[in-house]
Amino acid sequence: MPFIVPGVVRYTINQRKEGRVVANVLDYFLETTGSVEDRPGSVSDMAGVLINEWSDEILTQVTTDLVAESVSWVDLDSASGSTGLRTTTSQETWPQTGIGTNDPYPSNVAVLVKKNTAGGRGRRAGRLYLAGVSEGTNDATSSNNITAATQTALNTRFAAFLGNTNQTVTAALEYTSAMSVVHVLTRDADGRPLTGDHNVVTNLAVDRTLATQRRRLR
Repeated sequence: MPFIVPGVVRYTINQRKEGRVVANVLDYFLETTGSVEDRPGSVSDMAGVLINEWSDEILTQVTTDLVAESVSWVDLDSASGSTGLRTTTSQETWPQTGIGTNDPYPSNVAVLVKKNTAGGRGRRAGRLYLAGVSEGTNDATSSNNITAATQTALNTRFAAFLGNTNQTVTAALEYTSAMSVVHVLTRDADGRPLTGDHNVVTNLAVDRTLATQRRRLR
């Protein structure tokens, strides 16, 4: 049985850093009830929004070592939810690299970004790991921490990304979107998730301490 989370679409920003796969997973609740466009059309439109905003806000903070290749998705709303992949919009064409030319952080570390919610007790915040941040960005690191200037700059970018991807679209496509964190409610006998729900992300907060990515090391 497929994993079902009513109203939620799981997007993956597919990238590569020095030839290795980097995937940032972002869940969005899409309200399409009453839309004149079918839900798959709205889901695809939202993928284009992510391409535009990742290019504008996030690729400006990473080096040329990180290459954004595509945004793919699976609609968790139902067992027959749409899947797909986009690489272009009217504004952007991927693959597209970051713009920083200084050395990036080492491959075994990344910037940790917390997806905070008002989910209450027992509901963990989500996480996002940003690879390839330039060492030259605001004198990026001091010991195992990013500097206050780097943290402030990245928080500004992620606040803009969150605000610009939480959409209310009322033209040809009609939908609202909200970045969310998904929680598993039930699993099958083998431990695979069956059903889930979501909490809306209230803010994205960059952590000062660099995060290790041991499972992604060779």
